[in-house]
Amino acid sequence: MRKPETTLEAVDQVHTLLSAAADDLTRYLDAPEDHFAPEYFESVKDAVLDAHMLVSWLKDQIKGGMQ
Repeated sequence: MRKPETTLEAVDQVHTLLSAAADDLTRYLDAPEDHFAPEYFESVKDAVLDAHMLVSWLKDQIKGGMQ
């Protein structure tokens, strides 16, 4: 993941990451039981953690602009 240059770019990245995580979870829930190995969820976890980090970056940008 690259550092966003603007808040809008960060929001776009968060949107993309959360959408990908939701797609992966939907694929898992629609699959036959025991279809996915636990490692499958590493990409979901990574996407959610990246989104979390971007939201933290956004909060810092917004706080900085309000001072």
